[in-house]
Amino acid sequence: MKDQVLLTLDMPAAEAARLLLRHYLSQTRTAAEAIRSKDDQVSVDGVHDFRVAMRRSLSVLDSFRPWLDGSWHKKYAKGCYSWLRSMRKLRDLDVLAARLNAEQDSQIQLDSKWLKKLNKQRGELRSQCQEAVSSKTFLKWMAEHVAALSSEKAMRQMYGPMCGKTGELQLYTLSDCLPAIVYQAGTSLTVYRQALPPLSKLPPEISENPEMLSGWDDHSTELMHKLRISVKQSRYILENLLFIKGFSRQPGLLAELKQLQTCLGDWHDALKACEWGWEIAKKHPDHQPLLTWLSKTQAEKLAAREHFDKTWPRFDMNQIHQQSVKMLNSVYQ
Repeated sequence: MKDQVLLTLDMPAAEAARLLLRHYLSQTRTAAEAIRSKDDQVSVDGVHDFRVAMRRSLSVLDSFRPWLDGSWHKKYAKGCYSWLRSMRKLRDLDVLAARLNAEQDSQIQLDSKWLKKLNKQRGELRSQCQEAVSSKTFLKWMAEHVAALSSEKAMRQMYGPMCGKTGELQLYTLSDCLPAIVYQAGTSLTVYRQALPPLSKLPPEISENPEMLSGWDDHSTELMHKLRISVKQSRYILENLLFIKGFSRQPGLLAELKQLQTCLGDWHDALKACEWGWEIAKKHPDHQPLLTWLSKTQAEKLAAREHFDKTWPRFDMNQIHQQSVKMLNSVYQ
């Protein structure tokens, strides 16, 4: 699908943003149609694709923000965040349901009434999401932005003023802005370097104190959620470079970011499964099959965290920026 967009270094930066946003808006429309499907798996895939398209749109808006009209940017980003949040809980439940269905043949059998309750909740949320992407509000939002990104006259509203308040010209090309965009993709990850020490490197006063360790784990969980989003955004920002004419190689940094994203995704999925199980265990503390399943799932969560601890040290500041610069140089060659 990347051949649908062709960027050149000499085009205006805002024009590059327009072409990318139009591309991802088209993906959003396709995903919305899939969400409305009566086929459950098609709808599940549609929710995933819808969220990816929205996040990719936000990666464009974030990286090109200095060269876009502020009010236009704010309105578009607000809509993307709103629609993205509306699908979050359903996506988590879809992944949890798939996880539980994959374990049906194992010796771990959970009470069917809990699974029925989960599927009922999924069904209610899916109906809500299907109604949302069929609503006049969503269709109007789509129509407005399709118009704004399609015609030459309409798209001028997304451009920042060509002349600043002090009289300086602001006719930036993609080539002018690219170094800042690539650098931004790297810095969004390095801020987590000191905030997320590996489990094995925690000081004894924390690792040997259950209460402090629990508090640290809550803080760590919040940071890992944010890092997971930042990894996605960084990868999506850098992947937009693949649309530039003459740049056909798949940089190694993208593959490593994908690996880190997968690692954090495995941890997130196990975390959500644990949260779901513990909510039930509070009311049924003696249900042995549930406790067995929870023990297994928590072990998977810990294994995912340990995998992250082994993967994350490779992403130090120098490594990230060196590979980003190498990728940038490849674009200019």
